[in-house]
Amino acid sequence: MNRKHRGWLPSLLAIALLAGCGDDDPARMLTGTWDLIGFADHGVAGTATGSVTFGVGGDFALAGEVTYSGEPADPIAMSGVWSVTSNRVTLTTLMDSSVWIVRYENDRATLTLIGDEPTNVIRLCCRVPAGG
Repeated sequence: MNRKHRGWLPSLLAIALLAGCGDDDPARMLTGTWDLIGFADHGVAGTATGSVTFGVGGDFALAGEVTYSGEPADPIAMSGVWSVTSNRVTLTTLMDSSVWIVRYENDRATLTLIGDEPTNVIRLCCRVPAGG
């Protein structure tokens, strides 16, 4: 069963963009470019490659692929706007808006969609901090 282009995917990508690299201000922490390193769709883990960029002006863009065991790679691309309040980021695309909890550990960020369990999870690794 191929998990192609779910309605939450744009929101997921937007969240990835929000994760900044090494600052105490939540919005500045998310600002920059991140590598996609993992993705789970309602508890089903997949391998993710690509990048997400969270812009200083509140825009984001994601491009990459997610591969689930035994399935072909599923290309993903989305863009929109993001905003952050405390440890929650809202990603909004033309089709969807979603809220994610963001957790940081060293140069990594984990975004967990707020919703029914099992939920969606995006794992990121900082590549380029804003201004870096």
